[in-house]
Amino acid sequence: MSKASSRTLSTPPTDRKTRAVRPAGGAIQWQEETFLPNLSASSIEEALAAIVGALAQVGAVIHAPGVVAALVEREHVAPTAVGEGVAIPHCRSILVRRPAIAFARLASPLDFGAADGEAVRALWMLVAPESMHAEEYLKLLAGIAGMVKEAAVRKAIAAARTFAEFHKIVVNRI
Repeated sequence: MSKASSRTLSTPPTDRKTRAVRPAGGAIQWQEETFLPNLSASSIEEALAAIVGALAQVGAVIHAPGVVAALVEREHVAPTAVGEGVAIPHCRSILVRRPAIAFARLASPLDFGAADGEAVRALWMLVAPESMHAEEYLKLLAGIAGMVKEAAVRKAIAAARTFAEFHKIVVNRI
């Protein structure tokens, strides 16, 4: 495949592999490789490792095992499940080259310890360099959390089968 190109939010194409989201301090790349619509994982650790692997594949993560370890530790300290079948594992780390977001729909739900008791089927992952300003990082995290609180958005994302369909739903929401 040809090298992916990127564009800003104002002109979201539907035929490109990469889309750029430009927060105040730089671009977040939506990339087809980080959209995992049917991820098979038998544990939280396995799911996190697969998603981090996708982020490493696109160059966002420098050392995948270290980032996975940080995310697993974060889950043990405070689960990232936000309810309604959604979790948002996230971290800032020196092992991350650039801010990136990935999405995975699990083939079988996993128990992330959600307060509502619902097993997680949709995983949103946010990783960023440790040097990223905390306020900017928290804005991205809040953007994801705000978007997934909307039932209509969750339903549309659950129905998205291709990256183009998924991108059309999320492009202007974070």
